[in-house]
Amino acid sequence: MLDGRAIQDVWIFPTREDLRSGLPIDEWGSTLRFYDPSLDAWNISFHSPVNHVVRNMIARPMGDEIWVEGPNLKGQPIRWIFSQITSHSFHWSNFVSEDGEQTWRLQEELKAHRRTSKTRV
Repeated sequence: MLDGRAIQDVWIFPTREDLRSGLPIDEWGSTLRFYDPSLDAWNISFHSPVNHVVRNMIARPMGDEIWVEGPNLKGQPIRWIFSQITSHSFHWSNFVSEDGEQTWRLQEELKAHRRTSKTRV
């Protein structure tokens, strides 16, 4: 997007099809990211209108993983780790530190797969 200056991801969970089955919306949002050479990192802005949340974070490669770090809504450090990355899938883990980054507690994780649709809704 923006002539190659930024990347946008769209999160729709559950799918529109699953919503028709009665599942409630858990997370519909969008991530905007762009590389900042002064930081040698990616600035990320995650927007979740369903949950009324905006998060600003920084992402960097760590070996074969990508670590995204910033504060949660309580101001505590969080770390999202994207691992097992392929062209069609990745594993995502969400950690929080409640003791100033001495220890990290896993809050949630998921395995994501790219889904393409022939029909745009």
